[in-house]
Amino acid sequence: MASYRHRMVEAVLKDFPDINGDYQRYKQFLDLSALAGGVLLSERVDRYSDETFRALETIVNAVYEAFKGLNERQRRVVALMYWRRLDAEAISGEIKFSVRRVYQLRNEALNLLYRPFLEVQELVEEWRLGRVK
Repeated sequence: MASYRHRMVEAVLKDFPDINGDYQRYKQFLDLSALAGGVLLSERVDRYSDETFRALETIVNAVYEAFKGLNERQRRVVALMYWRRLDAEAISGEIKFSVRRVYQLRNEALNLLYRPFLEVQELVEEWRLGRVK
């Protein structure tokens, strides 16, 4: 049975592609709005002071930074399991580890990601509730 810590981290990892998509779309919207309003691209910093953009950016940066802190094997397992939605058996076949080792790497990664994700958990909850979109 998964611990609360693991479930929380897994939820963020599963939501991340959608959060990142919202971030990219919002950034594009701000860029297009600025261009339509005649703002020069060099004035980008002022456009990005928007509260919603900052919240999405904080989440995305936290996930990427934490992800970079994992070793290569852990990153690969996390990416395959949560972003490509493969099960442990499929991952095992792809990276040539036992299923047990896949689970060990996943658990190690979830433990390492807990603290960084805890720092943005409130923003992720706001995103889930539709307040940050």
